[in-house]
Amino acid sequence: VKPVLGTDSTITQQILFYVLEQMLRALSPIMPHATEELWQALTGESQSLSLQLYPQPISLPEELQSKIDERSAQVKRVKLIVQAFRSARQKWLGLSPNEELHTISTSNDPLDEVAYRLAKVKKSDTQERQSIQKTLSINNFKDGKQIEEKLSLNIVIPNSVNLASRKTVLEQELKKKMEEKNKTELRYKNPGFLQHASDEVKAELNQSLSLLEEEIKEITEGLMQISGV
Repeated sequence: VKPVLGTDSTITQQILFYVLEQMLRALSPIMPHATEELWQALTGESQSLSLQLYPQPISLPEELQSKIDERSAQVKRVKLIVQAFRSARQKWLGLSPNEELHTISTSNDPLDEVAYRLAKVKKSDTQERQSIQKTLSINNFKDGKQIEEKLSLNIVIPNSVNLASRKTVLEQELKKKMEEKNKTELRYKNPGFLQHASDEVKAELNQSLSLLEEEIKEITEGLMQISGV
């Protein structure tokens, strides 16, 4: 935004003004004094912010909405790739967050290049090194339509990683998570708990179960990859 504002872009300034104005309207009920002061300084209107209309959803033209959906899918793609590399680095291989990884990749997609930089990953120049694979389901847009694609990330195993040790660690972690999941399920199925627990507590426990299932899936995938090397 700053470089664009530096060029005296009227359109950009108008967009930022609109966004700020709508944010003040939305925050007014919970921050009346601060938003009122900002509103008066921003707009110069004599009428109080509390008397203004609350922000309403707007319908965008189909072409613009399609572009927004496409850009959102691109951002999500980069985020998923970065998260996958970070998970493989720390959870599977037991490396520090700042340790550089290498990937065996022939992709020239600019989005993938952005993800590699954010995740501190470089392309490997050889296909002969041992690697593990992480598969992602990613939504892409082609010809205005959303399609699901599979993306495989081939991650080179650094020489510093002891695979036998990592396998043992992952097996122990999997056992721990399975025991935690079983205890949580038993509590959730307990008739007394179901009868007396509030909906909020039940929702929290259900969320904990979902997170445990995701962690178990992640550990199991890593264990399979390392065991197969």
